[in-house]
Amino acid sequence: MARRSEKRVGLFLAGLCLAGAGGCTNLASFETGALPVADGSPVALAVRDAVRNPGPIPSFANVPKAAEDALNAPARAEAERLASAQVDAVRRQIAAMPPIDPAATTAFAARSRSIFAGQEPPTDAERAEAEAFARAARARATPPPPPR
Repeated sequence: MARRSEKRVGLFLAGLCLAGAGGCTNLASFETGALPVADGSPVALAVRDAVRNPGPIPSFANVPKAAEDALNAPARAEAERLASAQVDAVRRQIAAMPPIDPAATTAFAARSRSIFAGQEPPTDAERAEAEAFARAARARATPPPPPR
């Protein structure tokens, strides 16, 4: 008699737990119809078509064979070792590089400015030629398509 009561109490508690867990979920939020979707969208049309015509159910016979050129475990381990060695070599090269000196960068910029400072400014004819080239390039250019 006591065992029968224990089974009933166990079943009652299991049912109570399932009912409580079911009350915690909102199944309506998992439905696709609850989400806003643009009716004219090509994706929405493709999804509706896929739902209406699901196609054949795949079977295990459709699983492709393993690639013949796939690396076996020792070859894969060797490839990983070589890649790791290359990464380590690059890290050593980066570590061996001297740190960037802001003073040297400033000196380089000043040297570059002094080289170009000695050049003469463009003449009016050169400016006119550059403007004509820019106008011709703008005339040939096609505008991007309008946003959808």
